[in-house]
Amino acid sequence: MLHSVMDFHPREMMLTCLYLACKAADFPIGIEAFITRVPRNQERYAYFILNSELFLMEALHYDLWIYTPYRALTGLIVDLVAFQVHLNFVADMIALVPSFIKRFVLIVTRAI
Repeated sequence: MLHSVMDFHPREMMLTCLYLACKAADFPIGIEAFITRVPRNQERYAYFILNSELFLMEALHYDLWIYTPYRALTGLIVDLVAFQVHLNFVADMIALVPSFIKRFVLIVTRAI
């Protein structure tokens, strides 16, 4: 454990965690809208949340890079077109991409 529970005030870190969780769950909310739900010391908590958000991500070893298969697949298609592979083959391959990715995700999630 990198930090003690009492290194920071629990209420401040709880609000920071909640604010960060909203962002991670693809439900971004502005700090102004978020802080209106805090009953008192809104300015102080807003300042703390904004200044401790990156610190919290570092402490959790949270990685902001998300790698999807689409980028590599796009590169493959560009290479196929560049080497002038038959265009019907490339079009057929592009049509199969969604089902391939869906099957791949199902296999990976079952393995976990």
